[in-house]
Amino acid sequence: MAINTKKIIIIRFDTGDTHGIGHATRSLKIARELNSDNNVILSCNLKTKKLFNIKNFKTIFKKKHENESAFMIRSTKNFHKATIVIDKIYSYSANTIKKITNNCNKLIFIQNHNSKINSENTVILPSEHFSKLEVSKLKKKTKKVFFGKKY
Repeated sequence: MAINTKKIIIIRFDTGDTHGIGHATRSLKIARELNSDNNVILSCNLKTKKLFNIKNFKTIFKKKHENESAFMIRSTKNFHKATIVIDKIYSYSANTIKKITNNCNKLIFIQNHNSKINSENTVILPSEHFSKLEVSKLKKKTKKVFFGKKY
């Protein structure tokens, strides 16, 4: 019996409403790039299923009246040593971040400068929408901040 050594990567994003399709397009590009060598799981809303071809991925869909924190905790609670990529602008509480990372999960934020980010988190800011002051504030919380067009 072969042992599955592929890494688990959960990518969280939404499509539509205030979210548009930019985060979804970027997240799906990342997911497709990583999917052949990893177990990529999409954690998203149901609109994503209607607008994009995601049949080749495992998915966890947000329930209609589920709040964001409860959804993230549900999406990640059964995974150990997974990488969770959040490409969503949302202010997660310190308690939610702790629960997400409880099972030695690695957390990466894309285009999110949440005030509760800690030294264990990685932050990628792929655009110039963030001021140097915002970036320097993040760098005081974590040394793992990547900023600029190349990301």
